[in-house]
Amino acid sequence: GHCLNQPNQCICHQGWTGEKCQVPLQRLMSIPKPKVSCHNGGKILDSKCQCPTGFQGSLCEERICFNGGLSSPSKCVCPPGYEGKQCEIEIKCPICRNDGRCQDGKCLCPKEFTGQYCEIDVRLIQKQERKIFSIELLILFIFILLFLSILMIISCLYYKSSNQKRKQLQQIKEITFDKIWTIENSSTNIFKESKEKIIEKHDINAKLKQTDMQASLV
Repeated sequence: GHCLNQPNQCICHQGWTGEKCQVPLQRLMSIPKPKVSCHNGGKILDSKCQCPTGFQGSLCEERICFNGGLSSPSKCVCPPGYEGKQCEIEIKCPICRNDGRCQDGKCLCPKEFTGQYCEIDVRLIQKQERKIFSIELLILFIFILLFLSILMIISCLYYKSSNQKRKQLQQIKEITFDKIWTIENSSTNIFKESKEKIIEKHDINAKLKQTDMQASLV
């Protein structure tokens, strides 16, 4: 090679390189190149990593995050108001009602309101719940009243039936007693009549004997 007028600059012939054209290119080509390992799905092209969309760096190790997002090994940490894999989506605030304010795309409601857009009045919900509770209490009261009424009707019917059975039993007892008394009275009368007949027969026999004795004496 030959040197230029400027210091440390030489024009080398083909096949040579270096500061003074002292290094043959064949020797450089024989030196093994270090193996490159690309991250996050990167591919090697001309000894360099060709990174997929969303990554950068010599080894595709750095995640690209937009809108002030912070890169981490697993994902982008997005600032408030942004979302997406690369914090590329701006979160649009909805229209918040009843003095609600938007934060990170959601409505922060005052304590008197709730819902996605602060459209529901909590006081109306509480009023409706109290109304439902009152209706439930009324239904329960009616149910208890019906139950007690049915119980009273059953008790009255049972008492009436028991009273009728008791009267029937009393009548049966009275009839049975009358029959027993009649039988006993009849038996007593028969016994008296039999006794009187026996006494009468005995008197007749005694009189006959007395008559026979008087006749024999004459």
